[in-house]
Parts: sequence; structure tokens; C-alpha cells
Amino acid sequence: MTTFFQGQMDYIFFFYGLAFIGLGVVAHILSQEVSQQLPWGWLALFGFTHGANEWLDLVALVAGDGVWFGALRWAIMVASFLCLVEFARLSLNRGRDRGPGRWLLVILALGAGLGGLSGWNGLNATSRYFLGVAGSLGAGVALFAEARQSDSRCRPSLLAGGAGFILYGLAAGIEVPQAGFFPANILNYDTFTRLTGLPIQLVRGLLAAWIAAMSVGYFQVAKFDADDRRYR
Repeated sequence: MTTFFQGQMDYIFFFYGLAFIGLGVVAHILSQEVSQQLPWGWLALFGFTHGANEWLDLVALVAGDGVWFGALRWAIMVASFLCLVEFARLSLNRGRDRGPGRWLLVILALGAGLGGLSGWNGLNATSRYFLGVAGSLGAGVALFAEARQSDSRCRPSLLAGGAGFILYGLAAGIEVPQAGFFPANILNYDTFTRLTGLPIQLVRGLLAAWIAAMSVGYFQVAKFDADDRRYR
């Protein structure tokens, strides 16, 4: 099974990226609706940038990688996770007099940078720990909170989308490139593939498709005063 999926990694990266770009499209349209309370624009930016990052991973797989290209992909990944953290921060601060300011992004980014002491793999791992996990879990909690305030038609999609983000956060943070510190030296890509026979990118891609599908489900049941052509 492992050999089979390793031979399909180009397809996995393609649909993985496409799912997040689809999420970006839906979130962008939602951001244009004045009745929406969540900062969907930040989620749209996450979807577009993270989807582009997965397609750049596809290019690296097919055409080969290099130091500068690897640095570019890491920078885009970090930017995408920062957008997701900002979506979660603004969503959870909504309606509150106090809450974490943008200094939270600085602290998380500094924590992510600590992995650079262990090379590129370490930097990739800590970026996922500090930014990917925090942003995904925060986004999941934000969608759960929004579901409690929404009508019964919207609630299932929001709850399912929140669960998808939490699971994606676990998949993004638990399985990282192997690095010389805990837990990346134990829980990493090789460990996951050896135990399950599946590449972690396949699991993340399926979760990305789930999140995108739930956003479409929410879009379809949330009725707005808009031109029908926009929905089509």
C-alpha cells in the first residue's frame, strides 16, 4: 500500500491544494456579505496561500527541489498559517472588550523560528507546532462558537467544519518532518507511514476536502440578499 500511494503523491498534492483553494473561493464570497460576523477574508487568504503552497510542493516533487525554492515554500506556508491564526484570533475576540492582540502572532512566529537551530526540518516542524496547530485549533473553536449562535440550518456545516479544522490541526502538528528534538524525533512523517502505510499528506488532503465541502454546505444554506448569478 505504501508503494502505491508514494506513486500517487502528485495527484495527492494536486487535490490537496485544490481543496484549500476551493475553501478560499467560498470564504472570499462570504467575506463580501455584510451580514457575516466572522472575518472570512482571513480564512480566504489562508485557503489561497496554503493551496498554493501545496501546489509548490507538487512542483518540487515533479521538477526537483532546491534551497531557495524550499525557503520560498516555507515562507508561504508560514504566511498561510499566520492568516489562519488571525482568522481565529479575530473570531474569538468578537464581542469581547479584551482579547489577545496581534502580539500573539509575533510570539507564535518567534516560537516557530526556534526550530531553525535544528535546520530546515526543525524550522518546518516548529512552524507547524506553533502556527499550524494554534491556527487550526483556534479556527475549529471559532466555528464551534459561531454554530452556537447560528440557526439550525447552518449549525451542522459549521460544527462539521470546526471538527475538520481541529483534526487538520492534529494532522498538521503531530506528523512533521523528522528533527533532532522531541516530539519530532518520534512522531514524524516516517513514523506515520511506517505504522499506517499511508502518507500523512493523504490524510491532510482528505481533511482539506472535508473542510472545503463543509464551507460549501454552509454557503448553500446561509441565505443572503445577493444576485443569484453570484451563487451560481
